[in-house]
Amino acid sequence: VGVEDLYVHDLDGGGTWYTGGYVDNAVRNGGARSIGLGRTYARAALDAVGWRLWEDGLEKGLDKSAIARLLAAAPLIAVSAESLHGASLGIVALDIKTASLPGGANIWSFDQLAAALTPPPADGAAGAPGALP
Repeated sequence: VGVEDLYVHDLDGGGTWYTGGYVDNAVRNGGARSIGLGRTYARAALDAVGWRLWEDGLEKGLDKSAIARLLAAAPLIAVSAESLHGASLGIVALDIKTASLPGGANIWSFDQLAAALTPPPADGAAGAPGALP
């Protein structure tokens, strides 16, 4: 189970984005609609992969690795996973980017996430995916 929408805040620049999710779910994470932040796994799914969600030694690509391992080990579990639209359920997922703090290196920077996620609407409509004031 995971959320497909989230807020991303850039602590350095002060910008905050709300996004409805990945631009192209067929490419991202093997088709998974949920974003890694806040994703949870059932015991049966973890048992199927021996409680090793991703390949050893990875520093990035963890979500994609986890999806690939689950699809190989338990395809029925993987394809029946739920993806929730948090905003419509009152769930808020927030990713804070902190590049300027000690130890604040991010696998995905604010700018990289902005490019990979649904872009802001041209009209800046309140409540719509995209940049927030």
